[in-house]
Amino acid sequence: MNKDSETVRKLALNADLLAAIAETGNFSRAAERLGIVQPAVSQRIKVLEDLLQVPLFHRTTRKLTLTPVGEIVCAEAIESAKRWVDVVERVRETRHPRAIRISLPSSLAMKWMIPALPQVKELGLDVVLEADDSIVDLNRGSVHVAIRYGEGPYPGFHSERLTGANLVPVAGIAAGNGALTADEIRSRRNLLIVDQSGEVDGTQYSWGTYFSEMNWPDLTVETDLRFSRADLAIQAAICGMGVALGRTLLIENDLSNNFLVAVGKPVPARSSYWLVTTASFAATQSCKLLCTFLKQEMQRTKSIIE
Repeated sequence: MNKDSETVRKLALNADLLAAIAETGNFSRAAERLGIVQPAVSQRIKVLEDLLQVPLFHRTTRKLTLTPVGEIVCAEAIESAKRWVDVVERVRETRHPRAIRISLPSSLAMKWMIPALPQVKELGLDVVLEADDSIVDLNRGSVHVAIRYGEGPYPGFHSERLTGANLVPVAGIAAGNGALTADEIRSRRNLLIVDQSGEVDGTQYSWGTYFSEMNWPDLTVETDLRFSRADLAIQAAICGMGVALGRTLLIENDLSNNFLVAVGKPVPARSSYWLVTTASFAATQSCKLLCTFLKQEMQRTKSIIE
């Protein structure tokens, strides 16, 4: 083992000691916290300083302060300790899961997941929804699983495809009085409602994709009706402001409740819905039960307009 490897190994082994010294500001109190004798603390610190060839602490009879190198080493030791606390908590929840925390886009939460919650409760699953349009770090924090719309899979995680999707133009009941045509789009400015996030998030959930699938490559969107989320664009359509581009799971409940009507041919989307989680949580019975439910409920929802 070379010297650098030995140094890394010793620092890792003494991370709890370094964190305790930095947090207590005293060798004796750090020893008490860890249940060891004070001379052992001094000896272990001397070994580290010899390996690093720099002092980690300035010691006087009254005060202990960190050197610049000590600040770097101890800061990382404290972060390492926090990560292990998180690991222990996640292991505990994997073995004895409590509420399953699900991260999902706000549009999917509002338009599909919340209406499906009663069925989730009937299965005996306790879930907490965290509507978040950003990508959460499943390796840290409290989220157990994420439902994401994209091309997938997601490297480094357990990724399971839940269902595909279609893109469907929709309008409010009052405005939906005929099929959407290319000529109508060309002639009417502000006819189309745009979800701006779908144009830039890599999912290809956009009017440009729809035009391509319909073989209308010359069309462009001329509109001031732009929103930052799909559910907002769909709500604008419900209010009679124009035609929004709907997507599987975001429109079925509004269609069945007669808030929306499909005004165009559905085309297959290039992205799908995925369940993303860690390998350890994927192995739990709770995760398997949730995944089975999601697949079945998504298929039931899709059947509304198929």
